[in-house]
Amino acid sequence: MRTRNTARAVMLDPDDRVLLFEFQLPAGFIADGPRRFWATPGGEIEPGEGVQNALTREVVEETGIGGCIYGRELWFGSNVLTFKGEPVKTLERFFLVRSHTATLNTANWTDVEKDVMRAHRWWTVEELIATAETIFPPRFGYLVDAFLKNESQGLQEIPL
Repeated sequence: MRTRNTARAVMLDPDDRVLLFEFQLPAGFIADGPRRFWATPGGEIEPGEGVQNALTREVVEETGIGGCIYGRELWFGSNVLTFKGEPVKTLERFFLVRSHTATLNTANWTDVEKDVMRAHRWWTVEELIATAETIFPPRFGYLVDAFLKNESQGLQEIPL
């Protein structure tokens, strides 16, 4: 079974709001998964690419924001998905990224991103916790809240 390693950004603006993108996937893209959900910036680590390089590449590609402060790994999790008809083991790694701005530029989006990413939004922790929207990873608002209240906590494994 193929493994899909990802680097994902828990991206905070100067007001500690978290950036999420709204995804609308075509039928069958991820079997048994939601077709519409919100998720952090990030994506697959390319062959031969280091995780920090992948994280930086994904942030700049998806947000157009340079000059971010890249922090430590916060959480990781793994699951098995059927991705475009193929069973794939995922390893999702989430890193702290602090942005100096909340203004995005989507000019560098790939064709796939243009097809599946519908909107972006900077969320407060309170909004994340209160929303009925589907957010990946599960319980994301509570994870961010715990981190902001206790930034010294170590790397944690989370259920996906």
